[in-house]
Amino acid sequence: LFLRNDGTFTQGSQTFFSVNGETPYGEQYTDLADTGYDVDGEGTWSAGNGILYLVWNDGDVLVYRYGIRPGEQGTYLVMQAEGEKELAWSLVRE
Repeated sequence: LFLRNDGTFTQGSQTFFSVNGETPYGEQYTDLADTGYDVDGEGTWSAGNGILYLVWNDGDVLVYRYGIRPGEQGTYLVMQAEGEKELAWSLVRE
């Protein structure tokens, strides 16, 4: 989930996989490959008073309670829609 300062967002997925191999000199290696970011949808967002609104381009609206939480790997945006499991997204500033 990418929330941009201009009030737009995209949601998608990014896949990584590891490649193991051997060089012509007999050395073992592992490489991490990135398949890129596939966008599943986009729209606009707004937030206030602990509530995040995602308005998809197709007209669907999702409402989440949200907060910012520190974690072992950094800071997370934690979101939860009513009756749903909590989601945690790593915060990255661009």
